[in-house]
Amino acid sequence: MAQRVHTASTKTIAFLVDWLDSAYQCEILEGAAEAARSSGVNLVCFAGGILASELRGGERRNATYDLVTPENVDGVILMAGSVGNQLTDEELVAYCERFKGLPCVSVSRELPGMSSVAVNNRPGLESAITHLVRNHGLTSIAFVRGTEQNPEAELRFQVYKDVLAANQLPLDEQLVCPGNFLFAGGVAAVATLYDERSVRPQAIVAANDETALGVLEELSRRGIHVPDQVAVVGFDDIENARYASPPLTTVRQPLRQLGREAVRLVMAEGYGAAPGARVGLQTEFVKRRSCHCFSQEGRGDRGAVPSRSSFEAALVERRQILLAELSRAARGSFGLLGSGWEQRLLNGFAEEIRGHEIAFRSLFEDFLDKLLEHQADFNLCHDVLSALRRQMLACLASDADRQKRAEELFQEARTSIGQVSERAQARQRLHVTQWASALAETAAALSASSSASELDAAVARNLPALRLASCFVAAYREGGRQVDFVVRYAADGKLPRLDNVQTLNRGLTRQIANARLQEPLYVSTVFSEKRVIGCVLFELDAKRGIVCEALRGFLGAALRSTEGA
Repeated sequence: MAQRVHTASTKTIAFLVDWLDSAYQCEILEGAAEAARSSGVNLVCFAGGILASELRGGERRNATYDLVTPENVDGVILMAGSVGNQLTDEELVAYCERFKGLPCVSVSRELPGMSSVAVNNRPGLESAITHLVRNHGLTSIAFVRGTEQNPEAELRFQVYKDVLAANQLPLDEQLVCPGNFLFAGGVAAVATLYDERSVRPQAIVAANDETALGVLEELSRRGIHVPDQVAVVGFDDIENARYASPPLTTVRQPLRQLGREAVRLVMAEGYGAAPGARVGLQTEFVKRRSCHCFSQEGRGDRGAVPSRSSFEAALVERRQILLAELSRAARGSFGLLGSGWEQRLLNGFAEEIRGHEIAFRSLFEDFLDKLLEHQADFNLCHDVLSALRRQMLACLASDADRQKRAEELFQEARTSIGQVSERAQARQRLHVTQWASALAETAAALSASSSASELDAAVARNLPALRLASCFVAAYREGGRQVDFVVRYAADGKLPRLDNVQTLNRGLTRQIANARLQEPLYVSTVFSEKRVIGCVLFELDAKRGIVCEALRGFLGAALRSTEGA
């Protein structure tokens, strides 16, 4: 990766999130990180928990957000849909007054007077529930709600009620379960339905994928088969949903695009655009095995209108439409393949149809190798291939021999996707095993530290295995009025000067970001049962948010031990 050039005027954007052990937050953060890199700005992730909640430290973890000041950042992206889950719109707007004077963008929740980027929840979820009723003939459909204070969660619940009414199905309160957008909420919902209420729904729709994955886990533990005994549907299309067993039928929202658009909005506002801009993105129903459907990327593609022209004439006629379809199917995630990848793919396919051996197959396999190298989403390959198939079969409608050849190529391509996807999953399992081992060794080393110097040395010995480029641990003195850095680590040995630091909210975060940052900087408080005792800061890989959360806990425990807190 090319090193970013930093200057005194480099902009720093705060990304406020509850925590990073959820794929939903991490995928949005990845999109924001991509946009920040391409814009030449710093991105600092403040992981400060849920406001007005006692989960994971409550107010002590919320103190992380106190570090978001004009001295530290130039703009704020608020993951309002998660950070503000327990607050009404009015309460959350009032909390955001602390950021007055800074450009501020809300993600996944529209707030009065604030720019926002959100999705249109209704079309995708309406299609999903209607599909259960009309395509599968299901009439007993349970719903696991999100947090009631969250407007998005309430809208999804309203869509559920509206679809039932539109299909003359009664609303049965016994089939409605409370939820909190968490995995544990899905587990609890199954217990509520099957144990407390003794109901056996034909389908369970969850307000998000994390909840739906909890539902799948608990149903599996009870020996209840999905989808044979009950269908399950989620919302988000996080990576774990695609690799669940069975793969989860869900409603896809463009998570990375949410992050990219948030960076664009906050940068525009920072350069003079008026606040209050609204960006709305679309959702899409995705059929998979958990509702008894095969993936929609297969044989069931609805073809484009067949052309009666010759292949060559039809290809010229449809070329621009086809290129636009390929680009849309990739949803902006294939930039790593280089500019004009759509045209190269189309040209390669046309060449092989004309009889030039392996032109398409060679190119497609090269694409897959690059996607594997960058840990990209292979489900998008199916979408791109489906878009190509729809249009190319229409171009070949008058040429049966070439149409047969085209189908053989598409089948070979799908087989290649499956093989590379298996390699990706095997690589991911290996990485998880390696991370788990490295985290266990790190935890043991940190917990054995009895002094600041031992803690600093333990970090230096163990962080290389976690592939973290830098780490700083600050201990608060005199009630937080002074800061003492007990850990200063940089893999390359290039440490910024942190002398005479008084408080972390007076530009210190910006100083570290400008000196060190190539990836987003993770910032979060650590605390004892009674008080905040310090803060950890390290460069993070947005794909491994759960590693960051675990390390935060280990460092916090070690700091408590060395400080006697």
